[in-house]
Amino acid sequence: MKQTTQQLKNVLVIIVLFCFCNISTYAQSNAYHHTTFIVSSSQSWDANNLPINENVTADNGVLRIENQLIITSGNSLNIASSVQLEFGENARITVESGAELIVDGAVLTKASDAPWFGIEVLGNSHLRQTEINQGEVDLLNGALIQYAIKGVSLIGHNSALENVWGTTGGVLHAEQAQFKNCLQAVEFMSYTNTNEQGLTIRNESYVNNSSILVDETINTVFLSGSLIGVSLWEVDGIVISSCNFVNSIPKNSTGIFRLHNGQAIISYDSNFSLRAVYLGEEPIVEINEDLFVRNTIEGFDIGVDVYGMGDLTSTCIDRTDFINSRVGLLLRNTKSTVVSGSHFEVPLLTSSLSFPKDISTVGAHIKNSSRYIVEANSFVGVNENGFKADDLDAGLIIESSSSWTEDRIFGNQFDKLSYAIMVYGENGEKNNYGSSGLDFRFNDFGFNTDFGVNTQNLKDIYLYSDATIDAIQGIISADPMDAAGNRFQSKNTVNGHIEISNPDFTLDYYYHQNDSDCVPENSAVESVVNSEGSYSFTQGRSYSGYNEPPAPLPFKGPYPRVQLDEIQYNYTLLEDNFKEILNGGIKPEIMDMLLTDLSSSSDIYEKMSLGSPYLSDDVLISAITRTNPISQWHLTELLVRNGPLSPKVMKAFDQIQPLTAYLASLVYNNDGNSQRHLLELEMKSLREDLAVRKAQYIHTVLFDESLPNGYQDLYDLFEEVGSPEELRVKIEALIKLEAYGEALSLLNEYQIENTDNYSEFKLIQLALKQDGLNWFQLTNDQLANIEELAEDTAFGAEYAKAVLNLITQDTIVAYSMPIADAQEMRIMNGTPDYKKVDRSIMTIAPNPARDDVYISYELPEEYNNAVLEVHNIMGQNVAQYNLGSFRNVYKINCNDYTTGVYLINLIVDGSIVETSQLNIVQ
Repeated sequence: MKQTTQQLKNVLVIIVLFCFCNISTYAQSNAYHHTTFIVSSSQSWDANNLPINENVTADNGVLRIENQLIITSGNSLNIASSVQLEFGENARITVESGAELIVDGAVLTKASDAPWFGIEVLGNSHLRQTEINQGEVDLLNGALIQYAIKGVSLIGHNSALENVWGTTGGVLHAEQAQFKNCLQAVEFMSYTNTNEQGLTIRNESYVNNSSILVDETINTVFLSGSLIGVSLWEVDGIVISSCNFVNSIPKNSTGIFRLHNGQAIISYDSNFSLRAVYLGEEPIVEINEDLFVRNTIEGFDIGVDVYGMGDLTSTCIDRTDFINSRVGLLLRNTKSTVVSGSHFEVPLLTSSLSFPKDISTVGAHIKNSSRYIVEANSFVGVNENGFKADDLDAGLIIESSSSWTEDRIFGNQFDKLSYAIMVYGENGEKNNYGSSGLDFRFNDFGFNTDFGVNTQNLKDIYLYSDATIDAIQGIISADPMDAAGNRFQSKNTVNGHIEISNPDFTLDYYYHQNDSDCVPENSAVESVVNSEGSYSFTQGRSYSGYNEPPAPLPFKGPYPRVQLDEIQYNYTLLEDNFKEILNGGIKPEIMDMLLTDLSSSSDIYEKMSLGSPYLSDDVLISAITRTNPISQWHLTELLVRNGPLSPKVMKAFDQIQPLTAYLASLVYNNDGNSQRHLLELEMKSLREDLAVRKAQYIHTVLFDESLPNGYQDLYDLFEEVGSPEELRVKIEALIKLEAYGEALSLLNEYQIENTDNYSEFKLIQLALKQDGLNWFQLTNDQLANIEELAEDTAFGAEYAKAVLNLITQDTIVAYSMPIADAQEMRIMNGTPDYKKVDRSIMTIAPNPARDDVYISYELPEEYNNAVLEVHNIMGQNVAQYNLGSFRNVYKINCNDYTTGVYLINLIVDGSIVETSQLNIVQ
């Protein structure tokens, strides 16, 4: 019996081995119709005329190719919907330059358990996009590409599947296409298109009404790699419209990919649009949002991830729904961004980083950017029953504008978020023309009942410990839409509407309409001045009822240059007039006279009048508090010209030298119409209008095919101006125009006038361009230089970081932004003890300083002694000044100090009240 059993086992083993042997032999020799198939004449394939052979068993309409399908130059292949092409491991379709592949509803997929490579579209990098010069792929009517390493790649590859430089320029027209479980759906590589005259125009490729989907099946095919939907590198004018990007992999998947992995779109130094398609008639007379087919991005680590490497990176995100992604939109180093009509649903996810409190998810994060407009979007969290203590969410984060342009957050709604708007780094400055920078207007916080009963945010507007914004939020004018007008719900003092954790920054004015919902009551910031206008929301122009953001206009253009020129002329005229009356050039003389007791009232008035109507706070306070007071009338005239006055000046005026009732009525300027302030607000309004139109103009000239040369237009836009940012735009435009000699000349000019790293970075890029090379072809020395620049903190470091990310394809391991409470930022450790203060009471001007520097401060009504201590960067006490009778300002001669960074301590009765940094340059 045992022997019979063993014989039976042996027979079974032989049968099993025979079966596996047959399968193996079949897979090796008879699984594929062709090893390589070459299309050398134009053909159309359907299920009835495929080039199959009878040795391969396959379903009707299935064609299997083991290594490569090649469509040769001058020929086309049209594949009908009845066909399914299956490819072996790492197999590919090659569309040569001058060839065309049309996939009309067909399926392109793998033939085994391993992925195939995908479609490569060959082109000629230095020729324009014509049917002769470039390869073309058309994906139509539900064409499906699945399980590919790169669904469509707009560059050729060698036998090792490495990029072959010089073969970019191919064209992709994807209309109703599907990409499913591809490691990367579409790859656009560096290429600049031109017209017949050799002038730069937009790329002809587009992805429209298509789907990029991944699910759990992808983990059975791929064991490594980065999950990417569409990638763009150095391409202009690509339009992605009405597309769905969805990651539906389970969160608890055991494979390498999970929910909240990957990037739907990643862009490097490209100008592109992600926008809806309008199904109505053109031109649009009245907007009907139901006629827009929107984009959807769901379930990714980063929905749209944008890196800029220069000052002309333009991005438009319009009518896109971001759902359940850790970061919906991440924009880095962009210079003309429009985010409009989009919806951000922000989840609550944990962070692996160790901040005591942090933001782990965010709707949109804009970093190191300028000329951006965020308008008519909705940001919604999931906080319905209270807020967590850690791993919070945010609607919108703005971090460190690369320049203090008039950037605008307008007409958005924020509901059920831990933090609605958060600001990090410098995004605004106070200057000789009032204030500039990031501006919040007509945003709606916690009022949209469509999202439930409790739509209130924990905090509405939050400024981190290093953050600044435009110190004047909104303006007073005949148009109620010029006010700030943000609508706030009632909150307690713990979670106030506007919280400023930066001890060195305060808002000067917050203009709002005459409506209680617009006043940031119970704010954590005491210095917000609620300056009411004379309009309510029931008057003037309507604002869409506030329960939803207003519908933005479809992004059209370009805006006429004549409009920009007219606004620029009016602004320059005002600016030039201001320069003649600013007190900057004679301020030391004014301060010397104020601090000299022998100066008469008339002498002081005459000298100070030269600086009006723009005397800084320290000058005015010194005039008010000087030992020998100037006459009431002289003081009154100076204060009237410089009103409305800051809280610091008003406090000194009330405490030290009170005027008569009549004179006081003149000084208070309750109507807000002083000469100084009207000029500031007029210039602010012009700057805002100019910034918005420039941002839109820059974007549209790069997308309008009717324009003969967009980059030349952008160069001309800044031809007569010379700020560092404008000079960088001209350099970028010249590089795009391949005018390398002129670009080098401007770079040398820039390097002389600026000490940042931009020139060094651009010189490397220019050297590569002149040799016909790119970032992937850096020499070892150039790479080391880029790595060194990336470690620096000067301007240009972010560009270098973007290059390193491009060539290494590193992705962030976790997203986290720290949170600090206001009181934490104002309490320091050391001896003597620090006293907590609620706002900055000490300012230093000028800073950096070379000759004399003036320290202005506020002292309590009663105290025994007050001193200024100066410490060097090593912490050594190098000087101490007894303030004595100097109650508001003290002058220090910088000639006694060497170049360096110093810390100034204001010490009152043995306690350090505040510390500020002084930079001395000799």
